[in-house]
Amino acid sequence: VQALLDGYVGSRQFAFASAALVAGSDQTDYLNAGTLAFDSRVPADENTLCRIHSMSKPLTAAAAMTLIEDGKLSLDQPVADVFPSWKAMTVATNPDVNLDSRPARTVPTMRHLLTHSAGLTYGFLYNDKLAAAYNEHGITPGANRPAAIGDTTGRQAHSLAEMMDRLGELPLMFDPGTQWHYSIGLDAMGAVIEKVSGQGFDEFLRERLFDPLDMASTGFVVAPKDYARFA
Repeated sequence: VQALLDGYVGSRQFAFASAALVAGSDQTDYLNAGTLAFDSRVPADENTLCRIHSMSKPLTAAAAMTLIEDGKLSLDQPVADVFPSWKAMTVATNPDVNLDSRPARTVPTMRHLLTHSAGLTYGFLYNDKLAAAYNEHGITPGANRPAAIGDTTGRQAHSLAEMMDRLGELPLMFDPGTQWHYSIGLDAMGAVIEKVSGQGFDEFLRERLFDPLDMASTGFVVAPKDYARFA
């Protein structure tokens, strides 16, 4: 494994690579190669901070399951129970061409949000009329601070709840439960978690997942004291 990591770094495919190995005991062995960046001399190791990108999705799913375990949500509960703006969802009949739509034959549920089968999409990954509408309506999760992405139009939804209401105004890609399509479904689940728990999504994750699991280095913002170990 060390040779594999050294190979990736040596060929400059990665600035660094790190692996945690557990075999037959409670002991964890860490293997590391490379530096914090291609232009850095600081060695990377198991304490290096990395962006986890869409690995935030399984964290969101785990958080949702704690609410289901608590009896505050159920997998097949309609999303409209929490966000009434989703009560009359429609489905685009030809999203490659226009946003003409018909009433949805099934309702989006929590299970659909968790499994990318709710009929949602992404504005930045796809090239169709519905994706364009997401961008025009500011449905761009992760970019809820317009200045951070150079946006001067003020279009971005400034909360997950506002994003949900805007989604309720647009058609779905397909009837919920009939297809799989990589999407903002887990962002929508983050909004559900906020509404049901009465807590900010970051606060809920910290209280229910990160603190109990001693995940002291996981969060949405890097603290100034940790800049030196940020890849």
